[in-house]
Amino acid sequence: MKTKIKDVDFKGIFNKISTFLSNHLYISLLLVCLLSHALTFSQNVIHFPQADVWGAIIFSIVLVFLANKLYMPKRKNTLARVVISVIIVGFVVYLTVLNLMVKRSGAINILCGLAVILLIFLAFRNVKNKEALVVFTIVALAFLIRFYYVYSIDIYTYQHDVNHFESFNGHFGYIQYIYSNVGLPNFDPRPVWQFYHPPLHHMICALWLGINKDIFGISESLAREGMQSLTLFYSMVILVTFYLILKHLKIKGIPLYTSLLLIAFHPSFILLSGSLNNDCLSIALMCLSILATLKWGEKPSYKGAFLIGLSVGLAMMAKLSAALVALPIGIILLSRYIKDFKRDKKKLTLQYLLLGIVAFPLGLGYQIRNYFMFGVPVTYVQELGTDIDQFLGWGNFYSRAFDFSPYQLSRPFLSWASWGDGGYNEKNPLIALFKTSMFE
Repeated sequence: MKTKIKDVDFKGIFNKISTFLSNHLYISLLLVCLLSHALTFSQNVIHFPQADVWGAIIFSIVLVFLANKLYMPKRKNTLARVVISVIIVGFVVYLTVLNLMVKRSGAINILCGLAVILLIFLAFRNVKNKEALVVFTIVALAFLIRFYYVYSIDIYTYQHDVNHFESFNGHFGYIQYIYSNVGLPNFDPRPVWQFYHPPLHHMICALWLGINKDIFGISESLAREGMQSLTLFYSMVILVTFYLILKHLKIKGIPLYTSLLLIAFHPSFILLSGSLNNDCLSIALMCLSILATLKWGEKPSYKGAFLIGLSVGLAMMAKLSAALVALPIGIILLSRYIKDFKRDKKKLTLQYLLLGIVAFPLGLGYQIRNYFMFGVPVTYVQELGTDIDQFLGWGNFYSRAFDFSPYQLSRPFLSWASWGDGGYNEKNPLIALFKTSMFE
């Protein structure tokens, strides 16, 4: 017996899919980021303007489904449903044509995204779990603004220490070296700017570059631009992990929403979504390590210890300074060990050993390799020269820590005397932190 379309339980299917995605938030984020990547940074396989056509088809299906099956579940007027569906499709076609005429303006994508979010919000406005709906709306809006930012800027805008792919230094040079040679640098990295960093971020970018360029045939320029899809995903992982930390701490209601809004729309986290150095990945992994530690602290287990070791090790493999997270994690581990010393000494000791066995090779493997191969100290960090703009060796501790002279607040952005606009060399770390947090 053939199944008719009207007999298909679309709402039940949607509920099952939404339940799975809500229970696997990181998978949901990955799928959304992959979809946005396919419709944004694609060429040859989904060639422009076909990317817009596929986007219009997907967008139309989503809107028609939400409008007919969720927003109007009790209305049986077939004509009304058809008219509404035609209006929706016409609206999408109009946006698509407009999108092509203005050469794929990111504003069109924002309008489409806002329409989907609004329909979902209206469709589920009567659900019992209001908190889930509010959190979804915040996270979805945060994704939109990050996507718009990544979509609107190129990979050389608002970046730090990346240089160019054609250069033999900087983060881009590092990524290009791994991509071209299919391996880590086989030389002393100290003379080459930024090559001293652990390679996790650069290996992932090189792999992603190869997948897009060599497998899917995407042009080199778009494949490079598409690396921002990775940092977009990392920035959303930061936001969702922060939410899970708040939930674990049993924070609810207005305090939950306020805290989540701060991370969702803080300028620094938006900038990180397009920042192609290794900062965003290391921060995301540090957040995951904090969440894993909190869960382990509540209920110690071998799985929890493994996850702590994995997240800390990978965070250090992305950027060595992520080791800073080890101190608060160590305090929690030590307090739990002291508390349960008599009862679970053996079990906790084995869990700590497992954590260390996982974390240390991952976190220090590259540094140990370079030490034995090239004599590079394990804790080596490239020093700033005395002849560069950022050198502040001329100041003393008091002026660096306690000088809050009004002239330092005369401009909202970081200041360097070499810019020739009456600036000065920024020296107070608290003032610099405030400026970079809000305006850089």
